[in-house]
Amino acid sequence: LMSGASNAIISTKMVDSIEEIASSYEMTENVILQIDVEDGVVSNDPMISNMTVKELVREISTLGLDTFMIEDLSSSNTMPRRAIITEALGALPTGGRLYVGVDSLEDATHLDELGLDGVIISISKLVKGLR
Repeated sequence: LMSGASNAIISTKMVDSIEEIASSYEMTENVILQIDVEDGVVSNDPMISNMTVKELVREISTLGLDTFMIEDLSSSNTMPRRAIITEALGALPTGGRLYVGVDSLEDATHLDELGLDGVIISISKLVKGLR
C-alpha cells in the first residue's frame, strides 16, 4: 500500500491468478477487488476469465475479501449494466460491499436505488466533463 492509502484496489485485468489475489489479501486486509467486465470477466488467468461475476465474487469471498468494485469496460455502454451489478450484489458475503465505476455523476444518480455502497469516478473524467 502507498503511504496514507487506506485501501489497495486490485484489478482482475492486472492479476495473473486467484493465488495472487489471495497473497495480496494476506499482506493486508485492506484490499478491494476490481472486477473488470467486457463480455465477461477480463483477466489474464483463464480460470478467472471463465467465471461469471457471481462465481468470482463467491470464490474470492471464501478467502475473506468482502469489498468489490465493478468496472464495465464495454464501449457500447456508458453506464454499467444493471444485470452485472445485481449479480454481484446477490453474491456478496454478509456485510460485503460493492462499488461501481461510473463515467459521469449522472450515472451515479441512476444507480442510487440498487443498494450499492458507492460509486467511483476518475478525476480525469470529472475534469474532462467540465471543459
